[in-house]
Amino acid sequence: MRPYPDKIVSSVFDITADFLREKGFRALLLDVDGTIAKTHSHALLSGVPEWVQNLKQRGVKVLLLSNRRRPGQVEPLAGQLSVPYIERAKKPRIHGFQRACALLDVPEGQTAAAGDKIYTDVWGARRAGVYAIFVSPADTRMPTLPIRKLIEKPFMKERHHV
Repeated sequence: MRPYPDKIVSSVFDITADFLREKGFRALLLDVDGTIAKTHSHALLSGVPEWVQNLKQRGVKVLLLSNRRRPGQVEPLAGQLSVPYIERAKKPRIHGFQRACALLDVPEGQTAAAGDKIYTDVWGARRAGVYAIFVSPADTRMPTLPIRKLIEKPFMKERHHV
């Protein structure tokens, strides 16, 4: 399976409750680093709390799914958003996605995942049967970003649906 995203957006704010509901999605799994917070930051991007609150008010369940390795780093962010979380998810392995869906009591086919990395977030979501949304990285000053963009470039087109 190739790691083509189902959808590509410029920022998480382009993912609306209307879009998710129209596609039949009841849940959204969010990557943390580079998606809703700067990498290794303990602060959410401006506007994220209001955006997540809007999703929740419109009936979308939200969960933070992060590869952060140190225990306790995701909990404060999840607390600010009043959402459950899974840290050390080991994406692109599918177990974290499956645990997230089970925790939210939503099947994989009714779940979307958003993240800024093709080889972890998108590929893991696709492998788990979750709709994969690629979000342009919020960290534009990361020293490894040009190399990552070069490696990910062949997969930067939306998957065609039948």
